[in-house]
Parts: sequence; C-alpha cells; structure tokens
Amino acid sequence: MHVPGMKITDAAAIKGRRRAWDVGSAQKFVGLIDQINAKSGKGIREAIRKAIDRKLIPRRDEKTWVNRYYASRKLLRKANELKRRFERLGEVPR
Repeated sequence: MHVPGMKITDAAAIKGRRRAWDVGSAQKFVGLIDQINAKSGKGIREAIRKAIDRKLIPRRDEKTWVNRYYASRKLLRKANELKRRFERLGEVPR
C-alpha cells in the first residue's frame, strides 16, 4: 500500500539518555566550580550561580548543574581509582 509523502530513511531517531561527560570535560567543570568556590567559600550552589551569572556555563536549572557537579566528581574519583590500579600493575593508561 502506498502512503503519500512517506519517506524511508536509513538513520533511526536517537533515543535515550544523553552521553555522560568524558573525564576531560568533567575535570574542566569541577575545576571551574572548585576555583570559584575557593574564592567565595559559600558552597557549590553559590559557585554555580556565579558561573552562570559570569556566563562561564550555559544558563540551565541550577539543580541540573549541581547534579552534574556531583556526578562529575564521582566520575573523577572512579577514573583516579582506575589509574591507581593500573599504576600498581605497572601499566599506565593514556
């Protein structure tokens, strides 16, 4: 049966969650927020607000950035733990 206007494409729609940040992006983000927090000393939320106001990170919901910050910290902890394990084995990953 023919359907007028229907087009067949090879690429399927992308579904699901967006990719997590890689270690380099996580380091930059956590470093930026930690640097702002070290100067002000008022906490992560305030550092994220300042980064948004200074247009260092895109304007999004503050809660999103707080979640991203702690997820990035967790990612960096795991990456450092893996690096230490490889170093103990004598193999250093790139």
